[in-house]
Amino acid sequence: MRLVEAGLAIHGGCPPTISAVERVVGLFGTVGASHSETDEERLRRSLLVALALLISFLTVFWGLLYIVFGEPLGGAIPLTFTVLSLTSIVVLTLTRRYDVFRFTQLGLMLVLPFALMIVLGGFIPSSVVAAWAFVAPLGALAFAGPREALRWLTFGPTSDRSLRPTIPPCRSTRSRSSS
Repeated sequence: MRLVEAGLAIHGGCPPTISAVERVVGLFGTVGASHSETDEERLRRSLLVALALLISFLTVFWGLLYIVFGEPLGGAIPLTFTVLSLTSIVVLTLTRRYDVFRFTQLGLMLVLPFALMIVLGGFIPSSVVAAWAFVAPLGALAFAGPREALRWLTFGPTSDRSLRPTIPPCRSTRSRSSS
């Protein structure tokens, strides 16, 4: 029995449907793939790559709109985001370091709105664009987990434990003898 016939037999004569998530995972599943990752890790990595590409595409238009409306420095920030985001995807492909890729993407999502707010003249003149920085903790929740999201919400990019060097605990050099 051929594969197509087997698939039709399993699904009661109807061709199987592929969900949008399955298509995304299939399309972006090889970018930065590692042999040791689980299905859940592959799903998270694939979805974050897809999200990074979508956001990069949209930020090009966002940056160009700022430039067209007379804010060239404001337009440069989203365009820089696009370049950095696409560079991080290339680095992921070459190094297969998802932790670095995730940190880069979440850090960009956190820093871009604040940088843009400063360039546009503050909280009110920038139309509260800094509120978009809350996407970073939400991204951490989706692509890392609840503890990581809480760290990103409270401490920002300094919170990613996977990138911190392992430092052994310090031992006291003072003598314990009483004086």
